[in-house]
Amino acid sequence: VEESVRSIPHQDRPRILWGLLQAPMYTAGGGSFIDDLIGLAGGVNIASDSGEGWPQIGLETIVAKNPEVIITSVSTEEVAAELAGPLEDLAGRLRLADDAHESYLAGKSWPEV
Repeated sequence: VEESVRSIPHQDRPRILWGLLQAPMYTAGGGSFIDDLIGLAGGVNIASDSGEGWPQIGLETIVAKNPEVIITSVSTEEVAAELAGPLEDLAGRLRLADDAHESYLAGKSWPEV
């Protein structure tokens, strides 16, 4: 997998947003386990430059970073409702990560909200 991913030019890698996308919204920043997984899979984490592992993220940042894929552990219907309005066109990019709260952290802690 790593060899295949290395051959993908950076500009051709999909921009990924992973997060808890209900107010307040959190995402996986640089150095987090999710950031590592996104990179290993050939994507670019739009929050990798956040300077912290689990930053809050605002709608303005999501729009500015324009993710091609949005992965969440919250019902996609609920997130689509949260993103309604100026972000409505992003709703079609949502993907649900089933049981993400239990399986993705591998020893990392989730921020208290």
